[in-house]
Amino acid sequence: MPDGAPRYKTASAHAVAVLKKWINDGVLAPGSTIDQVQISEDLGMSRVPIRTALERLASEGLVVLAPHRSAIVVPLSLQEMRDLYYVRHHLEGVAAELAARHRTDEDLAALGQILASTEAQVAAGDLEGFLASNRAFHARIYSATGNAVLMRVIDGLWDLSERYRRAYLQLPARAAESTSEHRHLYDLIREQREVEAGHFMREHNDKTMRVLEGWFQQRQLTRP
Repeated sequence: MPDGAPRYKTASAHAVAVLKKWINDGVLAPGSTIDQVQISEDLGMSRVPIRTALERLASEGLVVLAPHRSAIVVPLSLQEMRDLYYVRHHLEGVAAELAARHRTDEDLAALGQILASTEAQVAAGDLEGFLASNRAFHARIYSATGNAVLMRVIDGLWDLSERYRRAYLQLPARAAESTSEHRHLYDLIREQREVEAGHFMREHNDKTMRVLEGWFQQRQLTRP
């Protein structure tokens, strides 16, 4: 498996970052058993920091620790997805309102640059680049709120939502639609239309949830 994360101060912190990335990217598939021996070999470290990392990921809801010291990637769940987007609906709506109120010229310049990159990535079919830019765009909005607590909570929700968002953006035309919505959201924030920005952000999240509900239903219909 490729090691796509930077080195951290401790082996367990490095293992957390890499395992989280592999889970979010689908390298470690939902419902799969994590081979700790193989992971140890791939990362070049003992199983002790691997186990510590898995305990951390279990506390974050990404893995389940099973008997005999094994671990399983948490399967995708319709109920979890709904719960995540319910909370995000409310918090990110507030964040968009605050961002529209407090945004600076520097925030707008950064958002504009990210949007330009995102649109180029969509045109090129670069899904991985788009996923990174998509998160960067939202993160810059939340940074513009000036509320560190709100930023930390939303960032944690995004970690848990990553696998669902990847499924959503792999559906036909969704990346292009999402980028178009980002452009409109940018305009609302730039014009400091607080109430409209909050409302549109909530609709943006609700649309994702509705599409994912359809995706889950289709999966149920196509299973043997």
